[in-house]
Amino acid sequence: MVLSIPRRDAVDPLLAAAPVVERLVLPKGTDPWSFVAALPLSAPAWYWHDPDAGETLAAAFAIAAGTGEPQWDAWSELVSRIREQCDGAVRLWFGGARSGADRVAATMPADRAWMVPGLTVRRDQTGVAAWLCGDAETRRALRAICERASTGSDALEVVAETRWDEIATDSCADWNARVEAVRGAIRDGRLHKAVPSRRVWFRADRVDAMHAGLRARLRRTPDRVALLVEQESGLFAAATPETLFTVAADGTLRTHALAGTLAPGATIDAFLDNARLREEHELVVADICKVLESLGLAPQAATPRVRPAGAVCHLETPILAHGADRCTPQQLRNALHPTAAIVGAPRREAAAFIDALEPFSRGWFAAPFGWTDGGRNKAVIAIRSVWLDDSGAHALVGAGIVADSEPDLEWEETERKLDNMRQMIGMVNA
Repeated sequence: MVLSIPRRDAVDPLLAAAPVVERLVLPKGTDPWSFVAALPLSAPAWYWHDPDAGETLAAAFAIAAGTGEPQWDAWSELVSRIREQCDGAVRLWFGGARSGADRVAATMPADRAWMVPGLTVRRDQTGVAAWLCGDAETRRALRAICERASTGSDALEVVAETRWDEIATDSCADWNARVEAVRGAIRDGRLHKAVPSRRVWFRADRVDAMHAGLRARLRRTPDRVALLVEQESGLFAAATPETLFTVAADGTLRTHALAGTLAPGATIDAFLDNARLREEHELVVADICKVLESLGLAPQAATPRVRPAGAVCHLETPILAHGADRCTPQQLRNALHPTAAIVGAPRREAAAFIDALEPFSRGWFAAPFGWTDGGRNKAVIAIRSVWLDDSGAHALVGAGIVADSEPDLEWEETERKLDNMRQMIGMVNA
């Protein structure tokens, strides 16, 4: 029997109820993703693995959930009250993007989603614990199923081999036409850079094994944030190297420009000696700094470095700013997203150009996903992502185009990026 409760989409009743958080210590070897996935809980569920922060979380059994834009001020007050009881373990999760439902891939949702969970399982350097949030009845029900659950650390593995057929929804000719359209807009002076994308569909013969196999692979991602959002209509998953923002409790904001792609093992000189890659990257650095300045912040860009990211590596420039605690996650997200790295520059013109150029909506692909605990915030950009439904896996992949980009070379770059998604679904070995 699947356990579910009526969800609220307004904060006032929850504030009045003053949810209590209860901590339940779990065995040291418990894997949060495996543990929560095995429980009889209704969707939605959010899974998060952040190697840089040293934490893995799984959140489910929503005491509040909705679509669209949450009431940030009110929800921030709620999670701040909860944070005092659990050191930030229970969070407001948010993600996705608004899009035209008639143009979005497969069954993917066409709006943003958010959730406050009744159950959060977190593993960090201190151990593993389940945090139960809600009224006494909710906590009692969650405590009962958690105490009955299996807690084996390797409980979630690939349960059956899945055979995949890769079908390019967009042909090489489609791609070349988009690249040439971008180059034309650059020659005309309308754009400096744009990032077109193409679609791929991976058809599976065994849909029953897809979700379990994906979780088993993603939870071991060593160098990128891995996330899964389970909805009633499907599962969205990403292993992304791109952070939109991280804001610490003292207001320090960290972000980065991640633009320019080469094969694994490339050196910093290989990037900096390539005029095309250097130009693409510098446009993104300048755009992020300009946006942060518009928010009244003083960004500081560090020295560029190479960032490994699975089947590719990128040129990365870390960017730091102080005083971001006066900005809500909504303000930061709306100001920074979409970045020049995923649409182009100038951003507004490039975003409009891409929307008109591509005969589909990107939906949740490259959308921001993250959390706030009322004192800290983090959001990533869900590149290297797939949407799983009963028909298989749907992926989107793009490349930054500047004046001297060559369509064939850019196609090869998208193929290297697709290798990350092929590894994610188990089509090829990592």
